[in-house]
Amino acid sequence: MEKESKRGRKKGASGLPVFRQGQFRDVFVSITLDTRKGKEGELRVVGRVAFDRKQIYISLGKAYTLERFQKVIATRNNYADERSFLEKQYNELLTAVEETFRDRTMFSLEALKERYLQKTSGKKTIYEVWDGIINDYHASNRIGTADAYSQAKNRFVKDMGERVSLSAINRNLLEKWIDKMKAQLSVTSIGMYLRAFRVVVKKAVDENLLDKSCGTIFTDLSAVNDGKDRKNEFLDVPTMRRLYDFFIAGEMKDAEGNDIYPADYRNKLIEATGLFLFMYLANGMNLADAARLKYDDFYYTHQKRMMCFVRQKTHNTTARETEIIFPILPEIRTILDKIANVETPYGLVFNILAGINDENRKDKLIGQENSNIRHRIKNVCKYLGIPYEPSPTWCRHSFATNLRDAGIPIEYISSMMGHTVSSGSSTTLRYLSNYNEATMIANNSKLLNLNTDSEKSEMVAKLASLSKDELAALLAKL
Repeated sequence: MEKESKRGRKKGASGLPVFRQGQFRDVFVSITLDTRKGKEGELRVVGRVAFDRKQIYISLGKAYTLERFQKVIATRNNYADERSFLEKQYNELLTAVEETFRDRTMFSLEALKERYLQKTSGKKTIYEVWDGIINDYHASNRIGTADAYSQAKNRFVKDMGERVSLSAINRNLLEKWIDKMKAQLSVTSIGMYLRAFRVVVKKAVDENLLDKSCGTIFTDLSAVNDGKDRKNEFLDVPTMRRLYDFFIAGEMKDAEGNDIYPADYRNKLIEATGLFLFMYLANGMNLADAARLKYDDFYYTHQKRMMCFVRQKTHNTTARETEIIFPILPEIRTILDKIANVETPYGLVFNILAGINDENRKDKLIGQENSNIRHRIKNVCKYLGIPYEPSPTWCRHSFATNLRDAGIPIEYISSMMGHTVSSGSSTTLRYLSNYNEATMIANNSKLLNLNTDSEKSEMVAKLASLSKDELAALLAKL
Protein backbone atom coordinates (compact mmCIF):
# COMPACT_ATOMS: atom_id res chain seq x y z
CA MET A 1 0.00 0.00 0.00
CA GLU A 2 0.95 3.66 -0.33
CA LYS A 3 3.10 5.03 2.43
CA GLU A 4 1.76 8.04 4.33
CA SER A 5 1.45 11.00 1.97
CA LYS A 6 1.73 14.62 2.90
CA ARG A 7 -0.60 17.45 1.92
CA GLY A 8 0.15 21.14 1.79
CA ARG A 9 3.86 20.78 2.16
CA LYS A 10 5.44 23.92 0.73
CA LYS A 11 8.70 22.35 -0.43
CA GLY A 12 9.47 18.89 -1.73
CA ALA A 13 12.77 17.10 -1.51
CA SER A 14 13.90 18.87 -4.69
CA GLY A 15 13.01 22.31 -3.38
CA LEU A 16 9.93 22.59 -5.63
CA PRO A 17 6.51 23.60 -4.27
CA VAL A 18 4.44 20.45 -3.73
CA PHE A 19 0.67 20.04 -3.55
CA ARG A 20 0.88 16.45 -2.40
CA GLN A 21 3.48 13.71 -2.40
CA GLY A 22 3.63 10.01 -1.55
CA GLN A 23 5.33 6.73 -2.25
CA PHE A 24 4.49 3.25 -3.49
CA ARG A 25 7.32 0.81 -2.82
CA ASP A 26 10.41 2.59 -4.13
CA VAL A 27 8.54 4.91 -6.51
CA PHE A 28 8.08 8.52 -5.32
CA VAL A 29 5.22 10.64 -6.65
CA SER A 30 4.50 14.32 -6.19
CA ILE A 31 2.28 17.01 -7.73
CA THR A 32 4.36 20.08 -8.32
CA LEU A 33 5.41 22.73 -10.85
CA ASP A 34 7.93 22.32 -13.61
CA THR A 35 10.44 25.09 -12.88
CA ARG A 36 13.22 23.74 -15.04
CA LYS A 37 12.93 26.68 -17.43
CA GLY A 38 12.73 29.38 -14.76
CA LYS A 39 10.15 30.63 -12.30
CA GLU A 40 8.64 33.54 -14.20
CA GLY A 41 5.08 33.53 -15.62
CA GLU A 42 2.86 30.48 -15.66
CA LEU A 43 4.49 27.11 -15.14
CA ARG A 44 3.25 23.63 -16.04
CA VAL A 45 1.63 21.60 -13.28
CA VAL A 46 3.25 18.17 -13.43
CA GLY A 47 3.36 14.82 -11.77
CA ARG A 48 6.97 14.22 -10.79
CA VAL A 49 7.86 10.53 -10.51
CA ALA A 50 11.23 9.32 -9.27
CA PHE A 51 12.44 5.72 -9.51
CA ASP A 52 15.84 4.05 -9.53
CA ARG A 53 17.75 7.37 -9.56
CA LYS A 54 15.72 8.62 -12.51
CA GLN A 55 12.76 10.94 -12.72
CA ILE A 56 10.14 12.06 -15.22
CA TYR A 57 7.70 14.96 -15.36
CA ILE A 58 4.19 14.22 -16.65
CA SER A 59 2.16 17.23 -17.67
CA LEU A 60 -1.29 17.44 -16.02
CA GLY A 61 -2.62 19.96 -18.54
CA LYS A 62 -2.70 22.95 -16.15
CA ALA A 63 -0.44 25.96 -15.64
CA TYR A 64 -0.11 28.33 -12.65
CA THR A 65 2.13 31.12 -11.56
CA LEU A 66 4.32 30.14 -8.66
CA GLU A 67 2.37 32.51 -6.39
CA ARG A 68 -1.04 31.08 -7.33
CA PHE A 69 0.14 27.49 -6.93
CA GLN A 70 1.39 28.26 -3.45
CA LYS A 71 -2.02 29.74 -2.59
CA VAL A 72 -3.77 26.59 -3.87
CA ILE A 73 -1.50 24.56 -1.63
CA ALA A 74 -1.95 26.71 1.44
CA THR A 75 -5.68 27.55 1.24
CA ARG A 76 -8.19 24.78 1.92
CA ASN A 77 -11.42 26.78 1.79
CA ASN A 78 -10.74 28.46 -1.55
CA TYR A 79 -9.65 27.06 -4.92
CA ALA A 80 -11.90 24.01 -4.43
CA ASP A 81 -11.98 23.15 -8.16
CA GLU A 82 -8.21 23.38 -8.51
CA ARG A 83 -7.62 21.31 -5.41
CA SER A 84 -10.15 18.67 -6.52
CA PHE A 85 -8.47 18.39 -9.93
CA LEU A 86 -4.98 18.05 -8.43
CA GLU A 87 -6.20 15.51 -5.89
CA LYS A 88 -7.77 13.42 -8.66
CA GLN A 89 -4.60 13.52 -10.77
CA TYR A 90 -2.50 12.52 -7.79
CA ASN A 91 -4.72 9.49 -7.14
CA GLU A 92 -4.74 8.53 -10.82
CA LEU A 93 -0.96 8.77 -10.95
CA LEU A 94 -0.40 6.74 -7.81
CA THR A 95 -2.88 4.10 -9.05
CA ALA A 96 -1.00 3.93 -12.35
CA VAL A 97 2.23 3.38 -10.39
CA GLU A 98 0.66 0.54 -8.43
CA GLU A 99 -0.80 -1.11 -11.56
CA THR A 100 2.46 -0.85 -13.45
CA PHE A 101 4.43 -2.12 -10.48
CA ARG A 102 2.40 -5.31 -10.15
CA ASP A 103 4.67 -6.92 -12.71
CA ARG A 104 8.08 -5.88 -11.38
CA THR A 105 9.90 -7.04 -14.49
CA MET A 106 7.76 -4.79 -16.67
CA PHE A 107 8.01 -1.62 -14.59
CA SER A 108 9.67 1.44 -16.09
CA LEU A 109 9.04 5.16 -15.96
CA GLU A 110 8.07 5.08 -19.64
CA ALA A 111 5.52 2.32 -19.04
CA LEU A 112 4.12 4.27 -16.09
CA LYS A 113 3.72 7.42 -18.16
CA GLU A 114 1.92 5.52 -20.88
CA ARG A 115 -0.44 3.87 -18.42
CA TYR A 116 -1.29 7.19 -16.78
CA LEU A 117 -1.95 8.86 -20.13
CA GLN A 118 -4.19 5.94 -21.13
CA LYS A 119 -6.18 6.28 -17.91
CA THR A 120 -6.65 10.03 -18.28
CA SER A 121 -6.86 10.56 -22.05
CA GLY A 122 -8.72 7.45 -23.23
CA LYS A 123 -5.83 6.21 -25.38
CA LYS A 124 -6.31 2.62 -26.49
CA THR A 125 -4.51 -0.27 -24.89
CA ILE A 126 -3.21 -3.27 -26.87
CA TYR A 127 -6.13 -5.25 -25.44
CA GLU A 128 -8.64 -2.75 -26.84
CA VAL A 129 -6.98 -2.98 -30.26
CA TRP A 130 -7.32 -6.75 -30.00
CA ASP A 131 -11.00 -6.47 -29.05
CA GLY A 132 -11.59 -4.16 -32.00
CA ILE A 133 -10.26 -6.76 -34.43
CA ILE A 134 -12.40 -9.47 -32.83
CA ASN A 135 -15.50 -7.26 -33.05
CA ASP A 136 -14.80 -6.50 -36.71
CA TYR A 137 -14.66 -10.22 -37.51
CA HIS A 138 -17.92 -10.79 -35.65
CA ALA A 139 -19.54 -7.91 -37.55
CA SER A 140 -18.60 -9.53 -40.87
CA ASN A 141 -19.81 -12.97 -39.66
CA ARG A 142 -16.27 -14.40 -39.66
CA ILE A 143 -17.09 -16.31 -36.51
CA GLY A 144 -14.31 -18.87 -36.72
CA THR A 145 -11.67 -16.19 -37.18
CA ALA A 146 -13.10 -14.11 -34.33
CA ASP A 147 -12.99 -17.20 -32.12
CA ALA A 148 -9.34 -17.81 -33.04
CA TYR A 149 -8.39 -14.22 -32.13
CA SER A 150 -10.32 -14.47 -28.86
CA GLN A 151 -8.43 -17.63 -27.96
CA ALA A 152 -5.12 -15.93 -28.77
CA LYS A 153 -6.00 -12.95 -26.59
CA ASN A 154 -7.06 -15.20 -23.72
CA ARG A 155 -3.74 -17.01 -23.99
CA PHE A 156 -1.83 -13.73 -23.96
CA VAL A 157 -3.71 -12.57 -20.86
CA LYS A 158 -3.14 -15.90 -19.15
CA ASP A 159 0.61 -15.85 -19.80
CA MET A 160 1.44 -12.13 -19.69
CA GLY A 161 -1.37 -10.59 -17.65
CA GLU A 162 -3.88 -7.82 -18.29
CA ARG A 163 -1.54 -4.88 -17.76
CA VAL A 164 1.04 -5.07 -20.55
CA SER A 165 1.55 -1.49 -21.71
CA LEU A 166 2.15 -0.47 -25.30
CA SER A 167 5.68 0.64 -24.45
CA ALA A 168 6.46 -2.89 -23.19
CA ILE A 169 5.71 -4.50 -26.56
CA ASN A 170 9.05 -5.46 -28.04
CA ARG A 171 11.05 -8.49 -29.13
CA ASN A 172 12.01 -9.27 -25.55
CA LEU A 173 8.35 -9.49 -24.46
CA LEU A 174 7.56 -11.63 -27.51
CA GLU A 175 10.31 -14.11 -26.66
CA LYS A 176 9.19 -14.27 -23.02
CA TRP A 177 5.68 -15.13 -24.17
CA ILE A 178 6.98 -17.83 -26.50
CA ASP A 179 9.03 -19.37 -23.68
CA LYS A 180 5.94 -19.55 -21.47
CA MET A 181 3.83 -21.13 -24.22
CA LYS A 182 6.49 -23.72 -25.06
CA ALA A 183 6.02 -25.29 -21.65
CA GLN A 184 2.38 -26.14 -22.38
CA LEU A 185 1.52 -25.83 -26.08
CA SER A 186 2.41 -27.40 -29.40
CA VAL A 187 4.39 -25.51 -32.01
CA THR A 188 1.22 -25.33 -34.11
CA SER A 189 -0.77 -23.62 -31.35
CA ILE A 190 2.06 -21.21 -30.60
CA GLY A 191 2.27 -20.26 -34.26
CA MET A 192 -1.48 -19.65 -34.41
CA TYR A 193 -1.41 -17.35 -31.37
CA LEU A 194 1.63 -15.45 -32.60
CA ARG A 195 0.09 -14.87 -36.01
CA ALA A 196 -2.93 -13.30 -34.34
CA PHE A 197 -0.67 -11.15 -32.15
CA ARG A 198 1.25 -9.97 -35.19
CA VAL A 199 -1.99 -8.72 -36.77
CA VAL A 200 -2.84 -6.89 -33.53
CA VAL A 201 0.58 -5.25 -33.38
CA LYS A 202 0.31 -4.18 -37.02
CA LYS A 203 -3.09 -2.66 -36.30
CA ALA A 204 -1.63 -0.73 -33.36
CA VAL A 205 1.18 0.53 -35.61
CA ASP A 206 -1.33 1.60 -38.27
CA GLU A 207 -3.25 3.55 -35.61
CA ASN A 208 -0.02 5.26 -34.48
CA LEU A 209 -0.25 3.66 -31.06
CA LEU A 210 3.06 1.89 -31.61
CA ASP A 211 6.20 2.98 -33.38
CA LYS A 212 6.73 1.51 -36.83
CA SER A 213 9.80 -0.30 -35.53
CA CYS A 214 7.47 -2.60 -33.55
CA GLY A 215 6.46 -4.17 -36.83
CA THR A 216 9.92 -5.77 -37.04
CA ILE A 217 9.77 -7.70 -33.76
CA PHE A 218 8.46 -10.77 -35.64
CA THR A 219 11.34 -10.76 -38.16
CA ASP A 220 13.16 -14.10 -38.42
CA LEU A 221 10.70 -15.64 -35.97
CA SER A 222 10.20 -19.05 -37.58
CA ALA A 223 6.92 -19.80 -35.80
CA VAL A 224 5.14 -16.97 -37.59
CA ASN A 225 6.94 -16.62 -40.91
CA ASP A 226 4.46 -16.31 -43.77
CA GLY A 227 6.01 -19.22 -45.63
CA LYS A 228 5.20 -21.57 -42.75
CA ASP A 229 1.72 -20.36 -41.90
CA ARG A 230 -0.54 -23.30 -41.03
CA LYS A 231 1.86 -25.72 -42.69
CA ASN A 232 1.22 -28.40 -40.12
CA GLU A 233 -2.42 -27.66 -39.36
CA PHE A 234 -3.92 -30.52 -41.31
CA LEU A 235 -4.64 -34.22 -40.97
CA ASP A 236 -3.58 -36.50 -43.82
CA VAL A 237 -5.88 -38.97 -45.56
CA PRO A 238 -4.93 -42.04 -43.45
CA THR A 239 -5.62 -40.05 -40.26
CA MET A 240 -8.96 -38.86 -41.59
CA ARG A 241 -9.75 -42.48 -42.46
CA ARG A 242 -9.05 -43.45 -38.83
CA LEU A 243 -11.48 -40.78 -37.65
CA TYR A 244 -14.09 -42.00 -40.14
CA ASP A 245 -13.66 -45.62 -39.07
CA PHE A 246 -14.03 -44.53 -35.44
CA PHE A 247 -17.20 -42.61 -36.33
CA ILE A 248 -18.68 -45.68 -38.06
CA ALA A 249 -17.74 -48.04 -35.23
CA GLY A 250 -19.16 -45.71 -32.57
CA GLU A 251 -17.24 -47.33 -29.72
CA MET A 252 -14.63 -46.22 -27.17
CA LYS A 253 -13.42 -49.14 -25.08
CA ASP A 254 -10.37 -49.81 -22.95
CA ALA A 255 -8.06 -52.85 -23.18
CA GLU A 256 -10.52 -54.93 -21.16
CA GLY A 257 -13.41 -54.08 -23.45
CA ASN A 258 -15.12 -51.70 -21.03
CA ASP A 259 -16.65 -48.40 -22.12
CA ILE A 260 -14.28 -45.52 -21.40
CA TYR A 261 -16.97 -42.85 -21.19
CA PRO A 262 -20.66 -42.82 -20.25
CA ALA A 263 -22.94 -43.29 -23.24
CA ASP A 264 -24.13 -39.66 -23.38
CA TYR A 265 -20.61 -38.21 -23.52
CA ARG A 266 -19.40 -40.93 -25.91
CA ASN A 267 -22.25 -39.98 -28.25
CA LYS A 268 -21.15 -36.33 -28.10
CA LEU A 269 -17.63 -37.35 -29.07
CA ILE A 270 -18.94 -39.37 -32.00
CA GLU A 271 -21.23 -36.55 -33.10
CA ALA A 272 -18.34 -34.05 -32.94
CA THR A 273 -16.23 -36.41 -35.04
CA GLY A 274 -19.01 -36.70 -37.60
CA LEU A 275 -19.40 -32.94 -37.84
CA PHE A 276 -15.62 -32.54 -38.13
CA LEU A 277 -15.55 -35.05 -41.01
CA PHE A 278 -18.56 -33.42 -42.65
CA MET A 279 -16.83 -30.02 -42.73
CA TYR A 280 -13.73 -31.66 -44.17
CA LEU A 281 -15.60 -33.52 -46.92
CA ALA A 282 -17.90 -30.57 -47.70
CA ASN A 283 -15.14 -28.55 -49.34
CA GLY A 284 -13.58 -27.55 -46.01
CA MET A 285 -16.48 -25.42 -44.83
CA ASN A 286 -16.27 -23.69 -41.45
CA LEU A 287 -18.64 -24.28 -38.56
CA ALA A 288 -20.62 -21.09 -39.24
CA ASP A 289 -21.40 -22.49 -42.70
CA ALA A 290 -22.37 -25.91 -41.34
CA ALA A 291 -24.55 -24.44 -38.59
CA ARG A 292 -26.56 -22.40 -41.14
CA LEU A 293 -26.75 -25.09 -43.82
CA LYS A 294 -30.30 -25.95 -44.91
CA TYR A 295 -32.17 -28.46 -47.03
CA ASP A 296 -32.95 -25.78 -49.62
CA ASP A 297 -34.26 -25.70 -53.18
CA PHE A 298 -30.80 -26.37 -54.60
CA TYR A 299 -30.60 -29.62 -52.64
CA TYR A 300 -33.96 -30.87 -53.91
CA THR A 301 -33.59 -29.69 -57.52
CA HIS A 302 -30.34 -31.65 -57.68
CA GLN A 303 -32.03 -34.84 -56.47
CA LYS A 304 -30.34 -34.61 -53.06
CA ARG A 305 -26.95 -35.27 -54.63
CA MET A 306 -25.40 -31.83 -54.03
CA MET A 307 -25.60 -28.93 -51.59
CA CYS A 308 -24.82 -25.24 -51.89
CA PHE A 309 -23.78 -22.64 -49.32
CA VAL A 310 -22.39 -19.11 -49.14
CA ARG A 311 -19.20 -18.85 -47.15
CA GLN A 312 -19.80 -16.89 -43.93
CA LYS A 313 -16.26 -15.51 -44.15
CA THR A 314 -17.31 -13.48 -47.16
CA HIS A 315 -20.94 -13.04 -46.19
CA ASN A 316 -20.83 -9.25 -46.56
CA THR A 317 -19.36 -9.37 -50.06
CA THR A 318 -21.34 -10.11 -53.20
CA ALA A 319 -23.15 -13.26 -52.19
CA ARG A 320 -23.57 -14.72 -55.69
CA GLU A 321 -19.81 -14.71 -56.14
CA THR A 322 -19.14 -16.76 -53.02
CA GLU A 323 -21.53 -19.66 -53.45
CA ILE A 324 -19.88 -23.04 -53.09
CA ILE A 325 -21.28 -26.35 -54.29
CA PHE A 326 -20.16 -29.73 -52.99
CA PRO A 327 -21.25 -33.28 -53.87
CA ILE A 328 -22.88 -35.49 -51.28
CA LEU A 329 -20.48 -38.39 -51.26
CA PRO A 330 -21.68 -41.71 -49.83
CA GLU A 331 -19.58 -40.93 -46.73
CA ILE A 332 -21.35 -37.58 -46.31
CA ARG A 333 -24.71 -39.30 -46.65
CA THR A 334 -23.67 -41.76 -43.93
CA ILE A 335 -22.71 -38.87 -41.66
CA LEU A 336 -26.00 -37.08 -42.34
CA ASP A 337 -27.99 -40.23 -41.63
CA LYS A 338 -26.30 -40.59 -38.23
CA ILE A 339 -26.08 -37.03 -36.83
CA ALA A 340 -28.16 -34.63 -38.96
CA ASN A 341 -31.68 -33.39 -38.28
CA VAL A 342 -34.61 -35.14 -39.86
CA GLU A 343 -34.80 -33.82 -43.39
CA THR A 344 -37.46 -31.13 -43.94
CA PRO A 345 -37.67 -28.48 -46.69
CA TYR A 346 -35.78 -25.34 -45.62
CA GLY A 347 -34.92 -26.98 -42.32
CA LEU A 348 -31.47 -26.76 -40.75
CA VAL A 349 -29.22 -29.69 -41.51
CA PHE A 350 -27.67 -29.63 -38.03
CA ASN A 351 -29.18 -28.77 -34.67
CA ILE A 352 -26.62 -26.17 -33.55
CA LEU A 353 -28.85 -23.11 -34.10
CA ALA A 354 -32.29 -24.71 -33.83
CA GLY A 355 -34.88 -22.22 -32.58
CA ILE A 356 -32.41 -19.31 -32.41
CA ASN A 357 -33.23 -16.12 -34.32
CA ASP A 358 -30.99 -13.54 -32.66
CA GLU A 359 -27.74 -13.17 -34.65
CA ASN A 360 -25.65 -12.30 -31.61
CA ARG A 361 -26.93 -15.40 -29.87
CA LYS A 362 -26.12 -17.45 -32.96
CA ASP A 363 -22.55 -16.14 -32.97
CA LYS A 364 -22.09 -17.10 -29.33
CA LEU A 365 -23.49 -20.59 -29.88
CA ILE A 366 -21.24 -21.16 -32.88
CA GLY A 367 -18.25 -19.99 -30.89
CA GLN A 368 -19.16 -22.33 -28.05
CA GLU A 369 -19.65 -25.25 -30.43
CA ASN A 370 -16.26 -24.51 -31.99
CA SER A 371 -14.75 -24.85 -28.54
CA ASN A 372 -16.73 -28.03 -27.84
CA ILE A 373 -15.58 -29.68 -31.06
CA ARG A 374 -11.97 -28.74 -30.41
CA HIS A 375 -12.09 -30.28 -26.93
CA ARG A 376 -13.95 -33.41 -28.04
CA ILE A 377 -11.79 -34.09 -31.09
CA LYS A 378 -8.78 -33.74 -28.81
CA ASN A 379 -10.15 -36.57 -26.65
CA VAL A 380 -10.92 -38.69 -29.71
CA CYS A 381 -7.41 -38.20 -31.09
CA LYS A 382 -5.94 -39.11 -27.72
CA TYR A 383 -8.03 -42.30 -27.68
CA LEU A 384 -6.92 -43.21 -31.22
CA GLY A 385 -3.28 -42.36 -30.57
CA ILE A 386 -3.29 -39.46 -33.05
CA PRO A 387 -0.57 -37.02 -31.89
CA TYR A 388 -2.48 -33.82 -32.75
CA GLU A 389 -5.06 -31.52 -31.23
CA PRO A 390 -6.96 -30.34 -34.32
CA SER A 391 -9.55 -27.60 -34.32
CA PRO A 392 -12.40 -27.15 -36.85
CA THR A 393 -10.08 -24.85 -38.82
CA TRP A 394 -7.99 -27.89 -39.71
CA CYS A 395 -10.85 -29.24 -41.82
CA ARG A 396 -10.32 -26.52 -44.39
CA HIS A 397 -6.54 -26.90 -44.47
CA SER A 398 -6.87 -30.68 -44.70
CA PHE A 399 -9.28 -30.45 -47.65
CA ALA A 400 -6.85 -28.30 -49.64
CA THR A 401 -3.67 -30.14 -48.68
CA ASN A 402 -4.97 -33.66 -49.25
CA LEU A 403 -6.48 -32.89 -52.64
CA ARG A 404 -3.27 -31.17 -53.70
CA ASP A 405 -1.22 -34.17 -52.57
CA ALA A 406 -3.60 -36.43 -54.53
CA GLY A 407 -2.67 -34.55 -57.71
CA ILE A 408 -5.90 -32.58 -58.08
CA PRO A 409 -5.32 -29.32 -60.01
CA ILE A 410 -5.04 -26.25 -57.81
CA GLU A 411 -7.69 -24.52 -59.95
CA TYR A 412 -10.23 -27.11 -58.85
CA ILE A 413 -9.27 -26.80 -55.19
CA SER A 414 -9.47 -23.00 -55.32
CA SER A 415 -12.85 -23.08 -57.00
CA MET A 416 -14.28 -25.59 -54.53
CA MET A 417 -13.06 -23.47 -51.59
CA GLY A 418 -14.47 -20.23 -52.97
CA HIS A 419 -11.09 -18.63 -53.59
CA THR A 420 -11.76 -17.86 -57.24
CA VAL A 421 -14.74 -16.27 -58.97
CA SER A 422 -15.91 -17.11 -62.46
CA SER A 423 -16.19 -14.28 -64.95
CA GLY A 424 -19.62 -15.60 -65.86
CA SER A 425 -22.89 -14.06 -64.74
CA SER A 426 -23.95 -14.18 -61.14
CA THR A 427 -27.16 -15.91 -62.17
CA THR A 428 -25.22 -18.81 -63.65
CA LEU A 429 -23.05 -19.01 -60.55
CA ARG A 430 -26.19 -19.32 -58.47
CA TYR A 431 -27.04 -22.67 -60.02
CA LEU A 432 -23.86 -24.07 -61.58
CA SER A 433 -20.45 -25.12 -60.39
CA ASN A 434 -17.33 -24.78 -62.52
CA TYR A 435 -17.14 -28.58 -62.48
CA ASN A 436 -19.79 -31.18 -63.21
CA GLU A 437 -21.11 -33.64 -60.67
CA ALA A 438 -19.09 -36.62 -61.88
CA THR A 439 -15.83 -34.68 -61.69
CA MET A 440 -16.59 -33.47 -58.20
CA ILE A 441 -17.43 -36.98 -57.01
CA ALA A 442 -14.27 -38.43 -58.56
CA ASN A 443 -12.05 -35.73 -57.05
CA ASN A 444 -13.66 -35.43 -53.62
CA SER A 445 -13.72 -39.20 -53.20
CA LYS A 446 -9.98 -39.01 -52.72
CA LEU A 447 -10.48 -37.19 -49.43
CA LEU A 448 -10.98 -40.53 -47.69
CA ASN A 449 -9.77 -42.73 -50.54
CA LEU A 450 -12.47 -45.32 -49.84
CA ASN A 451 -12.99 -46.00 -53.55
CA THR A 452 -10.47 -48.70 -54.38
CA ASP A 453 -11.16 -48.45 -58.10
CA SER A 454 -9.95 -44.85 -58.48
CA GLU A 455 -8.93 -45.26 -62.13
CA LYS A 456 -12.48 -46.29 -62.99
CA SER A 457 -13.87 -43.26 -61.17
CA GLU A 458 -11.53 -40.97 -63.05
CA MET A 459 -12.52 -42.56 -66.36
CA VAL A 460 -16.22 -42.14 -65.54
CA ALA A 461 -15.59 -38.49 -64.70
CA LYS A 462 -13.78 -37.93 -67.98
CA LEU A 463 -16.55 -39.61 -69.93
CA ALA A 464 -19.18 -37.54 -68.14
CA SER A 465 -17.40 -34.36 -69.14
CA LEU A 466 -17.53 -35.20 -72.87
CA SER A 467 -20.19 -33.74 -75.14
CA LYS A 468 -22.60 -35.98 -77.07
CA ASP A 469 -20.61 -35.46 -80.30
CA GLU A 470 -17.35 -36.36 -78.54
CA LEU A 471 -18.92 -39.50 -77.07
CA ALA A 472 -20.31 -40.48 -80.48
CA ALA A 473 -16.88 -40.04 -82.07
CA LEU A 474 -15.28 -42.16 -79.31
CA LEU A 475 -17.85 -44.96 -79.75
CA ALA A 476 -17.32 -44.87 -83.50
CA LYS A 477 -13.61 -45.50 -83.00
CA LEU A 478 -14.34 -48.42 -80.71
